[in-house]
Amino acid sequence: MTEARAREAVRRLGVWTEDDAIDAALGLCRGDYQRAVVLGEQRWSGSDLRGEARKWGLHYKRSRDNLMKRCTAAGIPWHIDTQARGLLVLAWGNR
Repeated sequence: MTEARAREAVRRLGVWTEDDAIDAALGLCRGDYQRAVVLGEQRWSGSDLRGEARKWGLHYKRSRDNLMKRCTAAGIPWHIDTQARGLLVLAWGNR
């Protein structure tokens, strides 16, 4: 879903479903890591980075932050939920 289509959906419906928000966010991803974060395959905190990737953790954080800035600018609702034992989870759609 493109950014323009996403904005049109919000104008029509006024409410984002999780699937709509994820589809729109996937359109804004620039690379495999950002796609994995959106789909929940990588943890928001970056704690699951291994090997050489762990050494570049700050760059991965910047990548996550840049993606979330693009999502916010596009009007895609997202928030961070804290689950059991402090696990941070990226959540999509209206609360």
